[in-house]
Amino acid sequence: RTDNAQAQEVINSKIKNGEFFDHHFLKIAADLILLEEEARGNRQIRGYTATMLTRLDYFLDNPDCDFMRESDGIDSVKKYIAELWGNEQEKFQLVIIDTSELSPDILETLTSVTSRLLFDERKKLIDNERRENPVHLVLDEAHRYIKKHYDYLLKENIFEKIAREGRKYSFYLLVSSQRPSELSETVLSQCANFIIHRIQNEKDMHYIQAILPYFSDDFTNKIKQSLPGEALAFGNCVSMPLHLKIHEAKPSPNSKNCNIPKEWFNDIVETRT
Repeated sequence: RTDNAQAQEVINSKIKNGEFFDHHFLKIAADLILLEEEARGNRQIRGYTATMLTRLDYFLDNPDCDFMRESDGIDSVKKYIAELWGNEQEKFQLVIIDTSELSPDILETLTSVTSRLLFDERKKLIDNERRENPVHLVLDEAHRYIKKHYDYLLKENIFEKIAREGRKYSFYLLVSSQRPSELSETVLSQCANFIIHRIQNEKDMHYIQAILPYFSDDFTNKIKQSLPGEALAFGNCVSMPLHLKIHEAKPSPNSKNCNIPKEWFNDIVETRT
């Protein structure tokens, strides 16, 4: 029988620091560790780790996770950041990551891991480097992954940490959501500026009022009475609250609502003729 010290020596000789391997080695490594624990008398270890192993199997076998398993020649965090963010020769002004087709679990993992990598990279900067090239992380449909009272797969909401500490590293959040009552209180309370469009849901209004103590009844009335394209802006960006009319986008997005009565009547007319 090979004792633990000899086994560790063999493992260290085979695995070099910083070297990357196929993700399926995770399954083999997990099985080896569980076998070792069982050999030591821990007969309940597989029950304790069942959830972890299920998630690992999901990651290894689910086609939705292919993009996380394929390296495309990127074998280090530094190369990944350069591929995503750009480098000295080619810096990107705008990077868009389309997550519209991802399941909730995959979305949470992707946004959390990517944001943590970017945040950790910013924390490595020192002195004036921190103030150069500020980064704004724009989070659309933020209620999908910045939730309050939520059991995060990674056990930490990285966005709350960025909201608290990001400004020290010139790393900022722009949070956009149609369901503010589902957002983390920590993230909202750390926001310095707000642009609020029309809200009719009383739950959302009460939540905003609870998070922002200086939010008055006058603000509430203006928000409820706002027309499409109008918004109330307040915070450090303006000297006083402003009721805004937002310019229409050119070209305009294909996002107009269907005129249901018109379509119904058109169908009736065509049927009669």
